[in-house]
Amino acid sequence: MFKDNRTLGWIDRQAQRYANVWKMLANVGMVMGYGLLSYFLLGKEEKRPKRIALILLVGMPLLIIFLTQVAPLAFEVLKSAIGVKDLASASAQVKASSPIVGDLSFTIFGQLISMPWITAILTVLTLIGGMAMFVWASVVFYAFGLVGPIIGKIVSIVLSLAGHAQSVPAVVPVPGGTPILPGVNLPLVEGLVAMAILMVVHEMSHGLLARVHKIKLENAGIVFYGILPFGAFVEPDEKQLDTVPDEQSNQVLVAGSASNMITAMITLVVIVAFGALVIVPIVNWTGAQAFAKGSWQALSVAGTIGVLKFIETCLD
Repeated sequence: MFKDNRTLGWIDRQAQRYANVWKMLANVGMVMGYGLLSYFLLGKEEKRPKRIALILLVGMPLLIIFLTQVAPLAFEVLKSAIGVKDLASASAQVKASSPIVGDLSFTIFGQLISMPWITAILTVLTLIGGMAMFVWASVVFYAFGLVGPIIGKIVSIVLSLAGHAQSVPAVVPVPGGTPILPGVNLPLVEGLVAMAILMVVHEMSHGLLARVHKIKLENAGIVFYGILPFGAFVEPDEKQLDTVPDEQSNQVLVAGSASNMITAMITLVVIVAFGALVIVPIVNWTGAQAFAKGSWQALSVAGTIGVLKFIETCLD
């Protein structure tokens, strides 16, 4: 761990110079995190009609883009990176065991739209409560998938002991979480580089919003994993953070996660540009044609070219 007080001065200068930018970042992150309910977490200034309209017009589309474009793509990259099928099988099993079945169908501009009820419910909950509500609802559905088969087996056993012939169903376990560790199921150097970028962005965002609201920073610095930079840390004065108005402390706290989600979306744009402008033309013209048709595999044609593969893996 290396502490550097010069970083505090840099954070302070950037916070004062671009205060409105950092506030907007936090407010947009609030909308992405809590959807329409974020209205109750914003300050009086942000609740003015023009201001809240701008925040929602930026935040809600970004929330939709993150959930429909970035998150599914990250899911596929993650699944291939850690080399397991548990993530996909867990998703399919939870969907299959959901107590909410059937499809919702409706017509928009003459086009028939159909989606599973569980997807429709999650979509509405996400618009209302953002990522927080989405995660909460997903955990509840996951719990149904985990507990349902177990309850079924217990009921069958009880009925069997009571003299009613019952076949005892097998309990198919729902796959759980898989630790993601650089050097274990992620490439060591590329994994550390990616984590370092996320941690630096995350911690610096907390620091910037803290200084925007005149909250003292105790320390800032870099964390090393051996000789490799692993990330960063920023320590706001906790007592002062507890005394500022709620809307200010909310902005400080949400800034880290907001910046990580924005970083993910920016990275996706960089991945596409990198694949289209660098990897595909240089490595594989056939891949360029596939890429033009929207094939994700076209972005993975770097092959054995070391530098390109290293950059691609870090971005993934």
